[in-house]
Formats: sequence, structure tokens, C-alpha cells
Amino acid sequence: MAGAHVFYYWICEITRKDTLGRTIYRVHSLLIAAIVLSIPYAIYHFAYKGEVIGRQECIWLSVGTWFWGVMMAMNSFKFRPCRFLLCVAGLFMFIEVFMMPHIGGFVANKQKKSIYETRSMAALQPLPFYYPATDTLRIELVYEANKKIKAIDLGDTMAVKAALPFVLLSSKEQIPEENKWKSIVDITKVGRYDDNPWPKGHRRYKEYFIKYVTVWRLK
Repeated sequence: MAGAHVFYYWICEITRKDTLGRTIYRVHSLLIAAIVLSIPYAIYHFAYKGEVIGRQECIWLSVGTWFWGVMMAMNSFKFRPCRFLLCVAGLFMFIEVFMMPHIGGFVANKQKKSIYETRSMAALQPLPFYYPATDTLRIELVYEANKKIKAIDLGDTMAVKAALPFVLLSSKEQIPEENKWKSIVDITKVGRYDDNPWPKGHRRYKEYFIKYVTVWRLK
């Protein structure tokens, strides 16, 4: 509110009667209005074509944005700084309520298959969860699985036999130790889970968020 008051006072000062002040006001306000009027193109190109929103949402979001852009342009031409500021506030509210819920869809990993799904697998719940001691385990995966996940040395025969049966989260689909244990351990594949919040190809996409889940049971 304080910032808006200062901005409004500044606009009132430069739009009194001098030509330069009115020109500055018109240029600045029209530039803002032009940016707002270009938002529907961004909505169509990035949100609709990117399959983040549907056709109906694209239409009414575009119409709503156009409405505020046109109102801002009109108040710019008519030198109404107070109404112009009200339009800016209205636009912010419109974006906050109707657009912000879709923002995450622009960068979210649409192929994400979270390890959270293992929570609903009744057969896995009684079993302890482990990961190979040579792997890296992110704390985010612990939260998603809602399980205590311990490191285990798959080369240690005594440790593995003592832990059976268990669920293993590994970074590789085929780990070298599997061949050693196939004669006495039944290894059942559950699935591949990718908890990357960013899509593949993004610079923040990390391989350590990918885990292959298997169940190890004594034959």
C-alpha cells in the first residue's frame, strides 16, 4: 500500500499540466498495458499448446487478461492514474487466484512417477526398505516413501541374509550383485520411479532421483 501511494503521488505530479510529464506517464503506462495485452499469446503458446491447461481455461484466462489490459490502456489515454493503479491491483489479484495454480505445470516433470506410490502397496509395507551402500539416497525419497531406508552392503552375505525379506531401492536397473544372489534369492521387480521435480532435459534434472524398486525374498 505504501509503495502504491508513493507511485500514485509521483504519477499525479508528472501528469498535472506539463507536456513532458503527461508524455512520460503515457509512455510508461502504455508500455505496461502492452505487456499485459501480450499475455494471452503466452497463455496460448506455453500453457495451452504445452497441455498445461485446456481450451476453455485458455479462453477465459485470455479474455480476463485482455480485459485488464484494455482497461489499463484506456486509463492511460485518459490520464487516470488512480484507476490505472486499481487495474494493476485487479490484474495481480486475477493472476494470483486464477493463474498461479497453473504456474507449476510449466516446469513440472509430467512423466514423474513418484516413489510415493509404494505407500499404497500393502505387500511392501511390512518389509524394511534398503538401498545399496554404494548409492546416493536423497532425503526427499525418504519422505515420499514414508519409510526408514537404511544402507546395506550387498556384498556382505551375512548382512543380506539377516535382512531378508526386504525392499531395495537402487540407482541401476541391473546391479552386479544380483547375479550373486539369484540362486538363493527371489528378486521381484516393482517398478522404476522418478521423483525429479524438473522434466528430463532441464539442467536441474538429476539421475539420483531415479530409483528401481525390487523385493528380495529367500527362495
